[in-house]
Amino acid sequence: MSTTTDKCTDCDDKTIISTPSAVIMKLPSSAAASSTSLPQLSPPPSSPPSSLLLPFDAHNHVQLGPTPVIVNELRQSLCGMAVMSTHPRDFHPVLDLAAEASSTFSSSLEDNFRVVPCLGIHPWFLHELLDDQWEMVETTTTTTSTATSNQNNSNNNNDHGDDDDDVDLTTTKRPRWVVAMETLLLQHPNAVVGEIGLDKFHFDPVTKDLTSSMERQIDAFRYQLQLATQHHRPVSMHCVRAMGPVMDTIQEVYQTNNHKLPPKLYFHAFGGKAATATQIIKTLEKLFQKNNNNNNSKNKNNNSANNNIYFGFAPVINNLESAKTYEVIRAVGLDRLVLETDHEDVQYVPSSMAMGVSNIAKTLGVTPQQLICTTNANVRDLYSNSNL
Repeated sequence: MSTTTDKCTDCDDKTIISTPSAVIMKLPSSAAASSTSLPQLSPPPSSPPSSLLLPFDAHNHVQLGPTPVIVNELRQSLCGMAVMSTHPRDFHPVLDLAAEASSTFSSSLEDNFRVVPCLGIHPWFLHELLDDQWEMVETTTTTTSTATSNQNNSNNNNDHGDDDDDVDLTTTKRPRWVVAMETLLLQHPNAVVGEIGLDKFHFDPVTKDLTSSMERQIDAFRYQLQLATQHHRPVSMHCVRAMGPVMDTIQEVYQTNNHKLPPKLYFHAFGGKAATATQIIKTLEKLFQKNNNNNNSKNKNNNSANNNIYFGFAPVINNLESAKTYEVIRAVGLDRLVLETDHEDVQYVPSSMAMGVSNIAKTLGVTPQQLICTTNANVRDLYSNSNL
């Protein structure tokens, strides 16, 4: 486990105010990893001074909440956020949020608020896809071996096929929703894939069966992992009581895609044990090392750990004051950690993030300043295709 921040030059001469010692939480209706009810979050704290180093929220669903998302207000408490889709109906609202944020860019880089758009279908909402969206259609897929590994070092990241890239054309049949999602990913090279995954604990209240069968969930998860692999997009993953099938599906995609995986895999609101996190890292990093196509080799960032596997812990999901969570966070280590809130209602994001910063910093024995600086560097590596 590493908690060093020697490379984090962004932290120089900056301070972080203390965060509230207790914040009450509210469970989002669609983005949470369990159905356990939690009390409601208190209103967000007053805005911190603009000179402070601000955190990045690596995973939320604010497009689903009742409170309008106002970029100029969020920039007082965050430097940016990754907004996760849950269903195709979310795709354009999420892309619109990212476009709005990019239109407000300042001439000063430090004043910019970045939104990473994330396209994917959450396992909780898979059953809401209509039958015609599962209709198989024949398409030709273009795959490039090095397509976007160094996008963040170029402003021309709309180019997916440089002259030096090896391009493969494959004709296949896939569900209509997969084709539509791929079209948007190609149109938006800064978009990542998320939130996708598997869930064995989300049941239909009437039938008591899984809301979506595990077979259907695995099919959708596989299709979306393949898109992320083929188009070199990071992935934000949901997993509840399904780590075995998740790992099996990842390894299946690795085997069927010429020993390749998405460039980055992010286990959001991780609820497993410390030993499970350690085994995930060990297993998946071996796969990345074998494929001889490590995207990090062309995308070195002096402030980044340049890992392939990342983890997040959301105060609204994970009990950040439990001994188990302490152990898991320490097993993951600072160099594989990103900060997240997993909220739908944007009004709760600032206070939830403040709670996460306070508790995780204490757990790792670092200052809030060090935690924010290093996790911001990590998230730049995680979402490196988005020019963060």
